[in-house]
Amino acid sequence: MPLTPDRFPGTREETIIKLTDVPEQAHPSDGEGLLYKKTGGSGIFWRPDSAGTERDLTELATTEIEGIIRIATLDEVDEGASRSIAVTPYDIKNFTEYAGTRYWTVALTNSSGLPYQRSTSETYEIVAIIPWLGSDLLPDPEEIYVNVRAYAVGTTMDVRIYDRTNMLTIAELIGIADRDFTLRTMGTISNVDTGPAAWEVQIRGTGGGRKSDISSVTGI
Repeated sequence: MPLTPDRFPGTREETIIKLTDVPEQAHPSDGEGLLYKKTGGSGIFWRPDSAGTERDLTELATTEIEGIIRIATLDEVDEGASRSIAVTPYDIKNFTEYAGTRYWTVALTNSSGLPYQRSTSETYEIVAIIPWLGSDLLPDPEEIYVNVRAYAVGTTMDVRIYDRTNMLTIAELIGIADRDFTLRTMGTISNVDTGPAAWEVQIRGTGGGRKSDISSVTGI
């Protein structure tokens, strides 16, 4: 499959890649991926590894990112809840690069417009949903940071990223006692799905008034 950039990739000039029509491709070896245009079709297809799923990237951009996988409100997740969630989707378009590092950030607000979500529950409560598009398309995060505080005196808080689709914990941080917002790393990340999944951001409090706040989630 020929790839012929009209200009050298990696410069600030415009780069064009011409893809010649080819038949549907068989799986490559593990650690490899194929990007191609099918004969007679208008899509651009990606097939990774020996067992990866073929994906039409042009179709994904208009449906899965903007429609099928979307942000849900807390009312849709937890019937009867009075709060709503305002977050930024975690998708290909929302990566930011700073000093050579690519990252994504989900910023939370509450119904009063304040830049955080609060829980007073002693069991995990959903405060945001991140649409994870899968490691077939996106790089796995090496670190996940949360900006959190245990607001009430005598309270400690826990935060968890939970894959609702596959019922697995992605990362969890417990015993946070900071009274002011503090950026914390969540430590070990595991169970990252290769396909689309709904990641829930969950928090809970123990002791005191159990007021637990979270302002943002950042993946690097």
